[in-house]
Amino acid sequence: MGFSVAGRRWCYLRVLEICRRAKGDEITSLFRNVSDVCSRYANMDYIFGSAIQGFKLLFILISYDIACQWFTNLFERMTEYWPTELQVPSTTKLIPAIPKLHEPMHEAANHQVYSLNYIPGVGQSDLECPVRVWAAHNIVGNATKTQGPGSRHDVLDDHFSFWNWLKYVGMGKTLMRRY
Repeated sequence: MGFSVAGRRWCYLRVLEICRRAKGDEITSLFRNVSDVCSRYANMDYIFGSAIQGFKLLFILISYDIACQWFTNLFERMTEYWPTELQVPSTTKLIPAIPKLHEPMHEAANHQVYSLNYIPGVGQSDLECPVRVWAAHNIVGNATKTQGPGSRHDVLDDHFSFWNWLKYVGMGKTLMRRY
């Protein structure tokens, strides 16, 4: 049950593209007869369904800060409200997990089922990488919000390329320090 780096990166980019294209009202309108209780999860349901659309996977590890709440009635929402094109194949096993930094804040009984320490195949992952990665780049979004789509894309591409280059150049020091 391995998760490739390229696959994760592509999935993150796909989720970001889905978020960029769709607005909240458009997403909610895609789900038929969404009740008030389910409408608060409509955005995440749509992003999740769209991100895995077209994949035939046996296992999907879902890392989400409130996986314990979102996952509870997911299958009911899937069958009752989701459009047919977003349905997850019945052969796919969904595994919810709460990232390690967020897990201690959830003080519910029997909450260990969402702990990464007990999910087979996860290893020592903490699944906080998206938080660490995007937190450093919040200022770029503010700096590029008035730019046109082409120049914004170029600035973001340059910024992330430079950031990746810095990581690559610093990899030797990091590996020396760790090993």
